[in-house]
Amino acid sequence: MDIAVFITLLIISYRSSKSIRDNSEILKEFKQSKILSVLVFVYPIGPILLFVSAGIPLMLLYLLAAACYIPQLIIAHNQKNVLNCAGTDRVDEVNRAISLASLGAIIGLLYLSAGAIITIAARNVSTGYY
Repeated sequence: MDIAVFITLLIISYRSSKSIRDNSEILKEFKQSKILSVLVFVYPIGPILLFVSAGIPLMLLYLLAAACYIPQLIIAHNQKNVLNCAGTDRVDEVNRAISLASLGAIIGLLYLSAGAIITIAARNVSTGYY
């Protein structure tokens, strides 16, 4: 499952970044940053952190992995709100790209949530607390 999520997030990162960069003129017109096109490449780091978690405390590991998704989700939400207030069809393509970036963050957070639930459940069963 880790590899499938990693590949999915890698593809989403590339496609949303390319589309945001292709529509940079619209973002500039509405005074929005293009930083999201760079930050989406942090998405695949989340599954890598969980896969290579040698010696890192569990809570710190999940907080570091969540930090790969939460800032991008906030930036995407804010940009989408600004562009939706524009009231023009020219922002539709960049809105789709931002929605794709949001989807990547949501997939990453769902992956972290599922991993945390499974890990906590497995530890409780192994220690007899169920």
